[in-house]
Amino acid sequence: SLSAGSLKEKELYQSQLASAMKKQQAIDARLSQIREGREKLEATYKTIGAGTDAGQAVRKMYEWLLSHRNLKTGLVASYEGDSRLDDWAFTYDQALVCQTFLAFRDRAHAAEILEFFSSRAPAENGAFFNAYDTVDGTPKENVVRAGPNIWLGIAALQYEHQTKDGRFLPLARRIGEWVLSQQDTEGGVKGGPSVMWYSTEHNLDAYAFYAMLYRETRDKQFAEARDASLKWIKKYAYSLKERRMNRGKGDSTIATDTFSWAVAAMGPGTLKEIQFDPEEIMSFAEKNTRVTVSFVQPNGKAAKATGFDFARSQNLGRGGVISTEWTAQVVVTYQILSRWFEISGEADRAALYREKANFYLNELQKLIITSPSRTGQGRGCLPYASTDDVDTGHGWRTPQGKRTGSVAGTAYGIFAWIGYNPFDLDNQPRIPL
Repeated sequence: SLSAGSLKEKELYQSQLASAMKKQQAIDARLSQIREGREKLEATYKTIGAGTDAGQAVRKMYEWLLSHRNLKTGLVASYEGDSRLDDWAFTYDQALVCQTFLAFRDRAHAAEILEFFSSRAPAENGAFFNAYDTVDGTPKENVVRAGPNIWLGIAALQYEHQTKDGRFLPLARRIGEWVLSQQDTEGGVKGGPSVMWYSTEHNLDAYAFYAMLYRETRDKQFAEARDASLKWIKKYAYSLKERRMNRGKGDSTIATDTFSWAVAAMGPGTLKEIQFDPEEIMSFAEKNTRVTVSFVQPNGKAAKATGFDFARSQNLGRGGVISTEWTAQVVVTYQILSRWFEISGEADRAALYREKANFYLNELQKLIITSPSRTGQGRGCLPYASTDDVDTGHGWRTPQGKRTGSVAGTAYGIFAWIGYNPFDLDNQPRIPL
């Protein structure tokens, strides 16, 4: 009886040992993947010139942005390489550049941009146009949209939060009150004064902007607007059936930025509170807009990269195209999810999203180009997309030119490298020395 019992106990221990060894092998494999991801991430910083380190690579991109400033207006040309867009400074891009400067503690150049809009930029009923001339500051595109105005307001609030000098708080408030004039009784913000459509992207922006405005001003009208905005987002911005974001009110088109910005603008916790699953949102984006493309590097070598398209490429009949800006947005979102799960004590999930962020950051660095202009002086930047002059699926085309540097792509690429969320006032970006 004792012998039989010992044999049974031995078999049980052997089974448990085999199971433990199998789990250990799986853990070892996962650690190897994470280690490989980290090594790839470290390699990303060595793409702009042999021997450069992380700080030098990111700073070269920052310097590329600086090199395109107009000394008279302080505005930064949005593109380099597409002659049709020479001297165009899109308002949204200026908001991104301003925050890039702030992340590097370059408050003087950030202030120049905000000063232009505060005191010099032509406006329409208190709202700014989509684009201005970098040289003389006149409007280049006489269209007013909610999104670019909100982003400019966010940049002004980031400046105020960092400096506490009150200099551009009136600008942020002015924009906030204009956005309130575009908000309907359901809490939705229209695309602009001349249209009747509602964009999910704009309303995610508005929710975050109102929350930031209330925090900086303690004005209750912005808290009420924030709460109304949240109700609109819950009602119109999410498809409960497919567990994913809509492009707008009554518009189920897939737009990749609405997925990443939902997490970045609202935070995983708030999404959970309104029964939006942040993991399912990003899983849908990955399944439907992730693409792998072939392209020719500046050195003439063929290469492949994986990133995120502007939309579901199968629906456009043009093949996959990587948006550098929207891929960088996904990286920032995965960084947010990783930190959230880490704080929640879920180490495995935190590691998963950290690994995803590192993977796509590594892929993004493959698309870095060297500025061909005398102004750029060989500094690195990111193009707007992996393919020029193609339909994004959202009413505009990518710029022309095989080596057209993009402010939006480069600025958001920097955000991804330094871990900066533009919707978060408490950012602590990791600026490499």
